[in-house]
Amino acid sequence: MSAAHNSWDRYETTPGSGAWVFVADRNAFDSGSIRGDWIPLGSEDHAVLAQVVAAAGRPLGLEDLIVIDQIGVPNEMVDEDLFATTEAV
Repeated sequence: MSAAHNSWDRYETTPGSGAWVFVADRNAFDSGSIRGDWIPLGSEDHAVLAQVVAAAGRPLGLEDLIVIDQIGVPNEMVDEDLFATTEAV
């Protein structure tokens, strides 16, 4: 498996501080693999998409992304639809 397709290492290496969400390729996640990266909460859509596309190793659109985990976001669960949630945070 290529480095672009192996995001387990990325997932297991959590950022040290701040509010972060792990955004992944929805289809890969539904198939049982993780292809994505930790993204600072509140990042611009285009930056999120570019970072996850690089990690997934395939073209994606915003509708192809899912938030699967979060850190540093106290007292609030981030919805799997990152883009609706960041506007409300």
